[in-house]
Amino acid sequence: MRNLKKLISPTNPLRLFYHKVWAVIAAFRYKFPANGMIIIGVTGTDGKTTVCTLIHSILTAAGLKAGMTSTTEFHIGKKIIRNTTHRTTLGRFELQKMLRRMKNEGCTHVVVETSSHAITQNRTWGISYDFAIFTNLSPEHLDYHKTLKEYRNEKGKLFKSLTSGKKKGVLKTSIVNIDDDEGDFYKNIKVDRVITYGRSIEADVQALNEEVSKEGSSFNIITTAHRIPVNLKLPGNFNIQNSLAAASVGIALNFNEDVIKKGLENVEIVPGRMERIQEGQDFEVIIDFAMTAIGYKTLLQNFRQITKNKIWLIFGCCGDRDKEKRQVIGEIAGKFADRVIITDDEPYSEDPKIIRDMIKEGVEKTKLKENVSFFVIPDRKKAFEFTAQQASKGDTIIIPGMGDLEGRTIKNKVIKWNDKKVVTEVLHSLLEKK
Repeated sequence: MRNLKKLISPTNPLRLFYHKVWAVIAAFRYKFPANGMIIIGVTGTDGKTTVCTLIHSILTAAGLKAGMTSTTEFHIGKKIIRNTTHRTTLGRFELQKMLRRMKNEGCTHVVVETSSHAITQNRTWGISYDFAIFTNLSPEHLDYHKTLKEYRNEKGKLFKSLTSGKKKGVLKTSIVNIDDDEGDFYKNIKVDRVITYGRSIEADVQALNEEVSKEGSSFNIITTAHRIPVNLKLPGNFNIQNSLAAASVGIALNFNEDVIKKGLENVEIVPGRMERIQEGQDFEVIIDFAMTAIGYKTLLQNFRQITKNKIWLIFGCCGDRDKEKRQVIGEIAGKFADRVIITDDEPYSEDPKIIRDMIKEGVEKTKLKENVSFFVIPDRKKAFEFTAQQASKGDTIIIPGMGDLEGRTIKNKVIKWNDKKVVTEVLHSLLEKK
């Protein structure tokens, strides 16, 4: 079977038909649980997990029993289960089984983080979505989808699916980031209702009076009928954007302003997403799941605004996919960080040195500005140790790429690993020696 998979392209029609057959069986096996709940799908390149978490919090603040499936966690009401599958969207049978469990336990609304792979592979067949949220689009997974247009179109299928599976009294609604270059594409897909959000004056849901700090941000959510002051505990301008997406769902569901405000403000962290690690050190440490060039650029630009001294960036790139982005991310690192430490991420079956060298070429292309330097430290823990020893008061150490993952794939074997746990150990050890 493994040899057959290697011979047949992942997007070969026969292979996709195979996926669909099993998806149909899964939906019938679990009796189409989505038909009895409001299903909210979130798709895009970046920000999906955070948006899902914020929406779930708003639903909970409204007094609803809500479910959520995301890259990091599954929520069934107040129950939280870690997602250890490494999948953004569960497989066909696991997803339908999870939805059935949520339905049986009384959930009325479910937020589903929905990847382009899941859409292409028909994992979401039989799930009648009522909301589709678009966060943004940038080059990613092009080893699978081949072109950005194809990647865009696959995500578009989620929005087109809103025309089916009507539920009594429910308007099929798309919520679109109008600031993104592809926003108009998703906005123009015909559904019952379209809500746009962003910083554009054309957006239905906007943010005004933004103030950001390392602890979070404050801003006002503005619509023609609402003005909602929010003190968000999640740092970064892009989390303001994520909040607008989530708030748009609350507005569409006619929740009052206090519910939307409470839901957003109740989220203190999203595991592995812009997560601060503070063990008593006098510098900031941030772990994140950024994997795209846009994600890296946004992350670094945001912390440039709130970092007093140097930004240290520790990162690598995944193996076996999207090789073109390695040099691009290297260039971004050289432009926006003060100290760049290239290390290993998840090389999968690739030689990690080849990955490091490609990143290095990108860093060197930037003709590093004065006082900027970079280091290559293959061992990820040693890279953390080196950086923690060198960092000074007021610096920020940013560690993107792996977020809250519980394992790393090296030579196609998964080894136990968690960035937060390792960084915490390193910081404890460093502080004990002082």
